[in-house]
Amino acid sequence: MVGQQWQLIDEPDHFPAVDMLISYPSTLAVEYETVGVRSLLHPLDFPVDKARVLATALCHRLAGEERSGDQIPFQS
Repeated sequence: MVGQQWQLIDEPDHFPAVDMLISYPSTLAVEYETVGVRSLLHPLDFPVDKARVLATALCHRLAGEERSGDQIPFQS
């Protein structure tokens, strides 16, 4: 993401605090879900052409501005 910095996790018991996780199915996603973080899992073969649709819908949801046309382009 533009303007964002990566955070290296070098301790096995540390995960960055986040409000929501967007990830492919992984053990990291499972770990976040076990501590109550909302997770949206996408398939590994998620089509690039749908990424903008997903990003727009998620931005609206996180801002509390969900719009009727916003749809997540896959089933989670």
